[in-house]
Amino acid sequence: MESLKEIVAPAIQWLKDNGNPHTRIVVTMDRVLVTEDVCSLPVNDDKSITNND
Repeated sequence: MESLKEIVAPAIQWLKDNGNPHTRIVVTMDRVLVTEDVCSLPVNDDKSITNND
């Protein structure tokens, strides 16, 4: 795990310098994806939108 931490440290720093709280980096076998969430709504077990009022 230490080697993984060392490998991703530059990506984490890049994200801190260039991203925002909605930006994330996804690493797969054949690509690195930088993505930004536009909208995210939590749902409860019955798949309806929760009301936090």
